[in-house]
Amino acid sequence: MNSDEQLSSDLKVTFADFRESGSFQELDDLVLGQYASRHKDAERLRRKLEKELEDNFAAQFDLRRLNGFLRQYRADKTERSALAKRRTDRDKALKVQQLIADLGNAPRISKEMRSVFAENLSNLISSREPYQHLWHSGDIHRRGSAALDHPKKTITLFAAGRKAAKLAPERGYEQMRQLALGIPGVGVNMITAILCTFAPKRYAVFNGNTSGALAAIGIGAPRSPTVATLSAERYTQLCATIDALRRRIGGADFTDADAFLNWLYFKTKPSKRAHEGGAPKTSPCVSRPRQVVRQHRASNRPFRQSLPSPKAGSPFE
Repeated sequence: MNSDEQLSSDLKVTFADFRESGSFQELDDLVLGQYASRHKDAERLRRKLEKELEDNFAAQFDLRRLNGFLRQYRADKTERSALAKRRTDRDKALKVQQLIADLGNAPRISKEMRSVFAENLSNLISSREPYQHLWHSGDIHRRGSAALDHPKKTITLFAAGRKAAKLAPERGYEQMRQLALGIPGVGVNMITAILCTFAPKRYAVFNGNTSGALAAIGIGAPRSPTVATLSAERYTQLCATIDALRRRIGGADFTDADAFLNWLYFKTKPSKRAHEGGAPKTSPCVSRPRQVVRQHRASNRPFRQSLPSPKAGSPFE
């Protein structure tokens, strides 16, 4: 008997012994159902454990490292001024988002409405004159400007965002995610910026900078989040994590948490763009709006008013 025949013979004997064992069962539907039930129980326990870890702030964060960065942040006068501007810009951005969402009430989108839409979306995403770059993400213009070519779908997204912002993060984000899947240029960065502006105490902004900053203090997060890959469940977990961070730093809402995380990202990123020994620029991007914006930027600007500065008393003082 050669080696292959010997192996075959041994396997037959082994499996024959298995069949005679008291623990042997035919894999019928009942047995398979039992395995499936046990797997579901294990999955529930896994999710429960993950949730407990999300809620356990000290178990995740490198507190010593975080506290060191927080001391630097609080001492940074430039960033404290930038935080005040962020709050003012958020109030302005809310008015702009309301204007865009209101365009969805019309039965059809006229040429004038397209102009109003382009003007206002550019005020949110573009840092090029004369626009205001009210969303402070440094890279949102790179993909977000493509949404200018899809006014109807993007207006619908803003109108949906106003309603979704009233829901719990998992439900609201999922509604926005489904809409965003069909709009070129709209990603996690944009839909979370919309939601955070409408509901800054409920929804966190999430983008690559957020992920990089969390990694710097020991938190694992998706490095290149997309609407196709970042689930509502995972986004909700991230909101809980960022909210724990917000409480730790004394922030009033997710706008304050986003300001700190943006600062932390550039502080820890090994890049020539980061300022040595100081705070990075809050908005390092230069945007190139589409032709439709340039055609109308001299007229039809529905939003130009200024808002009063926020009250004194930064949570980081």
